Amino acid sequence: PTRRSSDLYSKIMAFMEEYGEVARALTYDKEHAGNLLDEIVQVIGLAVAWLLLVEATNQKQWLTHNNRISVF
Repeated sequence: PTRRSSDLYSKIMAFMEEYGEVARALTYDKEHAGNLLDEIVQVIGLAVAWLLLVEATNQKQWLTHNNRISVF
């Protein structure tokens, strides 16, 4: 796998894990549930990190395509 696909896979796995913790915080299992607000903030943080990774990748591809920079 490429570095990009590895980064993407890591982001997906982390996001899904945190999403699961939000779901758990919403269930009846309060003994094992985290704080809902904390869990939502973590999901948002991971979503923003993922968005920035995708945006940076797209920007790099655009610049490369337009001969602005060379990528090795």
